[in-house]
Amino acid sequence: PTLTTLITDSWTYLDLQASWLDTRQDLASLNAHFQHFEAIPPTDHLSTTTAADVLSATADMSGTLNFSMGCHSGYSVHDDHATPAFQLDFPQSLAQRLAWWIGNTGFGYGDSDVVAYTEQLMHLFAQHLSDQDPMPVGQALVEAKQHYLSIVPSAGFGTYDEKAMIESTLYGLPMYAISVPQPASASLDS
Repeated sequence: PTLTTLITDSWTYLDLQASWLDTRQDLASLNAHFQHFEAIPPTDHLSTTTAADVLSATADMSGTLNFSMGCHSGYSVHDDHATPAFQLDFPQSLAQRLAWWIGNTGFGYGDSDVVAYTEQLMHLFAQHLSDQDPMPVGQALVEAKQHYLSIVPSAGFGTYDEKAMIESTLYGLPMYAISVPQPASASLDS
């Protein structure tokens, strides 16, 4: 598998379009700022990748697994409660493309000093995807949450830990199994 990264503070919605929506990615970790209907790049907050863009993507997304620690990336808004321009959310659009999605129904949390909270949970999820071949996606998420609980610091399980655990939601059948080689390490220079 080819590892494609946008690990910078300068990627744009066009970069995300090219690397995710125009090129098939069997496994994609999309860690951006989100609203339920858009992924927001770090540079231009007015030009975003929307859930509607997922529907018009040229890449075949069927059977792909996509996940994010982004705030509200998994928040599914009922169409009657959203303005027409923002009715489509990422869980809806990815389901229509026959793709699996794991996103947060609330705020995703991280830490500026260490990998923690939602960052840690998604890191563990990526690791557990290669525990067996093939690995059911739902089982990998359950194992990541159990692993997260097992490494709680001596200070105890706090509210941010709890939020990270309950807000990460799988959209798709949990028994869907994928084969993932040992995760490759990406340098921050990539």
